[in-house]
Amino acid sequence: MIAIEQITKEDIIQDYITALNNPEINKYLNTKEATKESIMRYIKSVDDSNGYMFKVIKYIDYHRHDKEFMIGTATLKNIDWNIGSADIGVMVWELGKGYGSLAILEIIKFCKNTGLIKLNLGVNPSNYRAIKCYKNLGFKETEILMELDLNTHQD
Repeated sequence: MIAIEQITKEDIIQDYITALNNPEINKYLNTKEATKESIMRYIKSVDDSNGYMFKVIKYIDYHRHDKEFMIGTATLKNIDWNIGSADIGVMVWELGKGYGSLAILEIIKFCKNTGLIKLNLGVNPSNYRAIKCYKNLGFKETEILMELDLNTHQD
């Protein structure tokens, strides 16, 4: 069973930092080298923007709450209460087990309970696994973003 709970500074444990620094996990993220301090700054930036950052928890025995393990994070930010929309992001470091989908369903449930009516997310176009997950959950492609890597750009 998967659940989400508000993240705290006590949740910034070595397993979280190690996961963010794992090339298999961070290859689709903007963060390539995470530290406890950089994670704390990110959480503060989400808080300062009136967003929410959650830990994604896996329970071994959900009904008894025997064991819980943090297996990722979920972010809700850029909330516009006037039109009922927000941006979401999910990162789970136990890949290929369906936990990302379950975490997104928990975020959707949370958002519906707060009155939000539209969720947006960005995804790296080469992250085929995530794109398939999002489409299976009902997300639709709505725009194309383009970028230029100035490190490799030839004048």
